[in-house]
Amino acid sequence: MRIVRTDSPQTARDAVTSRILRQIGLGLPVLLLASGGSTAGIAVGVCEDAKRLIGRGATPLSESLSLSLIDERFGPAGHGDSNWQRLIDLGLDECSVNARPVLVDREIRENSFTAAIDAFDGFLKGAVARQKAERLYIVGLFGIGSDGHTAGILPGSPLSVETAEDEGRFAAGYVTDRFTRITVAPPFFRYIDYAVAYAAGSEKRAALATLEREAPIAAQPAQLLKRARETVVFTDALPNE
Repeated sequence: MRIVRTDSPQTARDAVTSRILRQIGLGLPVLLLASGGSTAGIAVGVCEDAKRLIGRGATPLSESLSLSLIDERFGPAGHGDSNWQRLIDLGLDECSVNARPVLVDREIRENSFTAAIDAFDGFLKGAVARQKAERLYIVGLFGIGSDGHTAGILPGSPLSVETAEDEGRFAAGYVTDRFTRITVAPPFFRYIDYAVAYAAGSEKRAALATLEREAPIAAQPAQLLKRARETVVFTDALPNE
């Protein structure tokens, strides 16, 4: 894991775009998993840049770049707190990529929550199978909270405490006081080829200092970022400043 000083989210945006275009140039399709919150604008910008830079006459971006989410807030598709809806509100052109939202039902039924988790889990399992066969490159774009949470996994939450039964699960959901969440599960992190996190603001300094050390995942879920094959954290608040 590397922590890089930057004064602008553009640095993270450029890093993700460059890596995606490099892999596409090598003939390897890419799956980009985006987060909500402060990194949503970065994800939309990456898609815009990739579309612009891929070049006319090349294979359409939608055939080489898939876009889904790291985590989602459960509800009807398009609801006001949805991370996918936030991407759209920020200008995401869904037609420019192979868009794979987590929420697809406009009406909530009795089994909608479980069905959404199962569908997302199946999607991620398919992505991992392709990655293992060297037919897909997986990129994750994350935020880090001042409390050390990432990917919708809060400290002390059910997903922050791993058990042997969780090993084959790549997506999960749980209820919090504010949101019902669907997120990638801890076992999925080891299949992320390139994880980029952006953490801005002095209030993140303590969390980043802890991230540089080893800490229990239950206390700081952001420790999961270290499981990716390559991890870069961009921040304007280095721990030693």
